[in-house]
Amino acid sequence: MHYERTLQIPPKPRRGLWKVALLLAALSIGACKKDGDGSKAKLLTSGKWTLRKTEQRQKDGTWIEVAHYDPTTLEFRDDGTVTMIVGSASGVRGWRLSGDQSQLTFVSASGGGDTYDIAQLTSSVLQYSPTGYAPDDYAHRRDTYTH
Repeated sequence: MHYERTLQIPPKPRRGLWKVALLLAALSIGACKKDGDGSKAKLLTSGKWTLRKTEQRQKDGTWIEVAHYDPTTLEFRDDGTVTMIVGSASGVRGWRLSGDQSQLTFVSASGGGDTYDIAQLTSSVLQYSPTGYAPDDYAHRRDTYTH
């Protein structure tokens, strides 16, 4: 009787497989980041926003709360309109975000508008300041809304 020993050599790892795994991992991380950040338009249109405070920047860089006169609410819609209610008066304007979603513009019927830098936008807080002021400008103000 003759016994032959067969030596089994494990297959070589596929060199391209790690590249595919790395690509899939990068894509899933990118997808998670996008979902985590959320679209600012989606956040804006998620409900009514109520003005909670208006602050003015002081010369020393601190912010102090100043009186806002009438209750104010904003309701952004997917169609690019926003209903603004200030006290007992209300109106509808257009709205748009800049390409990088860092600025919000309230568009008037004539096509002009008022643009604001978005300082914070989460599912519960919207905070913005008028553009055109240096961050250390004494006249600089910011409004904070919640819902």
